[in-house]
Amino acid sequence: MVKIKELFKIKSKCDLFLINWALMNNCNYKCSYCHPDLNSGSIKALSYEVVVNFVENISSDAKKLGLTPYFEFGGGEVTLLRYFSKLIQLIHENGGLVCIVSNGSKSLSWWRENAEYLNGVSLSYHVNDIKDEKSFY
Repeated sequence: MVKIKELFKIKSKCDLFLINWALMNNCNYKCSYCHPDLNSGSIKALSYEVVVNFVENISSDAKKLGLTPYFEFGGGEVTLLRYFSKLIQLIHENGGLVCIVSNGSKSLSWWRENAEYLNGVSLSYHVNDIKDEKSFY
């Protein structure tokens, strides 16, 4: 006879615990084709302390389950968040992975300083707001 407890076990072949998090929706571009939910500034960023507490709790719980926390950050332009560099470094130090969606508008020096903390980057090309295609590439 199958135990009730066994019926509710969830098994996964993936060793990741995925977190998709819109940290805020501020953006330095105002593309005409972009929905205001992605650039209006209506979602305010949480304090760094609240974010750190959440990341540390998720990291701890994931480790107990034998999983690696994998944070996907989107929302407006996440790299505009004043503490974003510290946040991705914290996640990295806690054994987590980070993937972001970005318009790529940060300076090349920002990308060089933070690349080691990023496991994936999806760059969105905004044809109406790119002033210099070479800088995007």
